[in-house]
Amino acid sequence: MSTTTDTPALRTRPRPDRLTTAAGRSLLAICALHTLAFSLHPYWADWLAGPLRTTEASLDEAAQFLGLPGGFVLPGILLALLLIRLGRQGGRALAAFGPVLGLWALGCVWILGPSGFLFVLVPAALLVLARLKGGPAAAA
Repeated sequence: MSTTTDTPALRTRPRPDRLTTAAGRSLLAICALHTLAFSLHPYWADWLAGPLRTTEASLDEAAQFLGLPGGFVLPGILLALLLIRLGRQGGRALAAFGPVLGLWALGCVWILGPSGFLFVLVPAALLVLARLKGGPAAAA
């Protein structure tokens, strides 16, 4: 008599982490809303013409560039997509992600005042809750 069974081994799929996935989706929504809100900004034509590569740009125009196309949206979208994928695979972000994202948002609110940065506290809190819930972390 054999000790092995004749039934094929069942592949188990990790259970998705809904909190991490929700954090990614909320961050993606924030980035999309930020882009939509500022897509009709009056400096776009000037930026595309290239004055920021010369000394012709005003300080206000340069500051607006850093807040809009040169800001957090592209890295935010990449982080959001990473979190969504990680959550779907059943993983969680490293423990520092939630607190650091939350502290960054609070620092920006402290400097700027009540603004869209308050929305960033939602994905930050979801990431903290996902870590508190326990389970495997993402491989470093």
